[in-house]
Amino acid sequence: QVPSPGLSPTAKPTSDQINTPIAPFYVISPEPTSVPTESPAPTITPSLSPMSMQASSSPTDSPAPSPTPSTDPTISRSPTPKPSADAPFETPIYSPVYIPTDQLTSPIYDVFPETLNPSEAPTSTDNPTNTFPTPTPSPCPSTLTEGMKWIRKKDQPFDGRHHPITFANEKHGYLLTGTTKKERHTKDFYKYDPKKDEWTELKTYTGPRRSYGYGLVLPKDGHGSAYLGFGIGEVNGKVEHLNDWWEYDMANDKFAKLKDFPGPARKHPAMVVTRVGTDYEIHVGLGDNGQENFNDWYSYSINNEMWTERKKFDSTERHHPFYFGLGENAYVGLGHTTSNYGDPPKIERDWYHYNQRTKKWTQDADFKSLKLNKKNDYEIVTAEARVAGTQFSIEKNEKCFGFVLSGDGDDHKTMDTGEFHSFDHFWKPPQDSKDKTVQFSPWLELPPHPGKSRWAPGSFVLRGTTEVYFTSGKNRRENKLHNDL
Repeated sequence: QVPSPGLSPTAKPTSDQINTPIAPFYVISPEPTSVPTESPAPTITPSLSPMSMQASSSPTDSPAPSPTPSTDPTISRSPTPKPSADAPFETPIYSPVYIPTDQLTSPIYDVFPETLNPSEAPTSTDNPTNTFPTPTPSPCPSTLTEGMKWIRKKDQPFDGRHHPITFANEKHGYLLTGTTKKERHTKDFYKYDPKKDEWTELKTYTGPRRSYGYGLVLPKDGHGSAYLGFGIGEVNGKVEHLNDWWEYDMANDKFAKLKDFPGPARKHPAMVVTRVGTDYEIHVGLGDNGQENFNDWYSYSINNEMWTERKKFDSTERHHPFYFGLGENAYVGLGHTTSNYGDPPKIERDWYHYNQRTKKWTQDADFKSLKLNKKNDYEIVTAEARVAGTQFSIEKNEKCFGFVLSGDGDDHKTMDTGEFHSFDHFWKPPQDSKDKTVQFSPWLELPPHPGKSRWAPGSFVLRGTTEVYFTSGKNRRENKLHNDL
């Protein structure tokens, strides 16, 4: 028997789990354009139960009301918080399917179907009305936790900091700017060589001194650019919030100024890469300017070098959320929603995704993370709201997981451990799970980083690998800035 998604190697899947026929599922829309206006495309979404085709036209859909963030008073920092029943976890674009054992080479499946043109797709013999290809099995592990461990590397030969900009290509990690004990805004720039376990200082950053900024690279092998901006910085002798946008050529060690972000300047935004086929977009939104939070959303087309305003985030304004991209979906949530900075912190646990193809927001189940217990059943580890950590995703050979790491808890203070959780939109616990409250959660607990949690740390993944590096951040309980790795 081959394990189905989410099962550990010791868990036994039912016959239904491994022998259910494939149900093709796709969404069809025209190719993305560079027109900077919202034009939702008609979609066709096959239903998985029963297998029937349902068509809808997005332009005639009335907008859904903004969901109200969870205010469940039972969610607190207790050993095993028990949340109230959540709404069912929905996957409007991609849904879990099970592949017969004679077709199964791995228990997780392709979230990046490349052939979406009906004229090019083969006709299914199992369903003559469906002209779309079936999903391709992809070599993903059924469990993430086995063999995972944190390894201490050499400490950085420079000052500890919070809010660094961090990113990586296949060979090197990069750390840029941030706040140190001596300087609120910096121009520090360093490159990390994992083979030598050494940092090298670079002198080529030409932007303003800053902190609270963000940067990323595309999940595309060999792509040579990183993109970064935002935060608080020093411009012409004045400290101000930033809306600048830069491209860094990692091969030639050169920065180029791009077209500024068209929305209000800000710190603490979400910044996510998505793609449809070969069309990559960087999505930026949320954040704050020290006086108010935002819930706007913009996309930057890599192909067209153009900003476009999109539909606003479907919930309350917030800053310092968690976020990551998986395929064509930009996931974002959690974070700090208090608008009046004098009020007690209001930290959220709601979760959403924006789809690049349909240009729609969907609310997913609120955050709650699980673990496999000694009885081979899943139980809730935590459902605590959180803010101000670090995040990343891994897409390798069609593996596709998102991760949230460290940060502050629901009181905006240090958590007792460096919590680490993975997100898999395909994941489901065994159908015979006794605890029905965890039936639809895609979050799983992973080994925490050493020590207590940190506010505003950094992380990077060597592209093409499954190695994540964690660094920097502040232990606010001890008022300590870290320079470890």
